[in-house]
Amino acid sequence: MEEFGLFEPDLAVDNRNPAGDIVTVGKDSIYRNVDAFCERIRDAISNKGSEPVRDDLHLCLRGAASRWWACELSEINKKAILNDNSP
Repeated sequence: MEEFGLFEPDLAVDNRNPAGDIVTVGKDSIYRNVDAFCERIRDAISNKGSEPVRDDLHLCLRGAASRWWACELSEINKKAILNDNSP
C-alpha cells in the first residue's frame, strides 16, 4: 500500500496538507487527483504485476473514494473490478 500511495480526493488543504495534486505526509504520498493516482497505479502494475496491485488497491482509498468503494459501488461491479485481468 505504501508503494502505491493513497487516493483521497477530498483531502483538506491546511497547515499539514499543502495544496497540490500529490501531497507527501511523512513517508506517504497522498493523491488528490484521480489521473495522477491512476498513472501511479499503472506504473505499479508495470513493476509488480496486476494481481498484487488489484488485491491491495481498495486499501489505498480514503475519504470520498473509500465511501464510493464501500457504499456506492454495487457488489457486481466490485467483483468485475477485482476479477479484471486486462493490462
